[in-house]
Amino acid sequence: ELCEAGRYSEHAGTAECSLCPAGRYNTRKGATSCLPCDPGYVSDAGSTHCTGCPAGKFNSGNDCLVCATGRSSYANSTTCFNCTGKPQKAKWKESQGCSYKCDSGYVEDDCIL
Repeated sequence: ELCEAGRYSEHAGTAECSLCPAGRYNTRKGATSCLPCDPGYVSDAGSTHCTGCPAGKFNSGNDCLVCATGRSSYANSTTCFNCTGKPQKAKWKESQGCSYKCDSGYVEDDCIL
């Protein structure tokens, strides 16, 4: 019997199946290997597809990690970029991409008195 999608056998036509490891996948029955996920995408062991990292996170190894405070990313990214446009009287919100919060006493948007 052939291995199901998400599994593979190093010996074609045998039922000794292994799960595709995390970060790899396959979509067809009877596969003899698994394909690597594209950069910016991840998968769990035994996957039939890869999933892109959401905006605000970046791909490192087989994980989607949150960009540092004051940095963000687009979906399916492998790096983060520096946020811009924060008013002088504001601070970046932690783990929320390029969102900022005005300092106490200042009004949102332009953080004016």
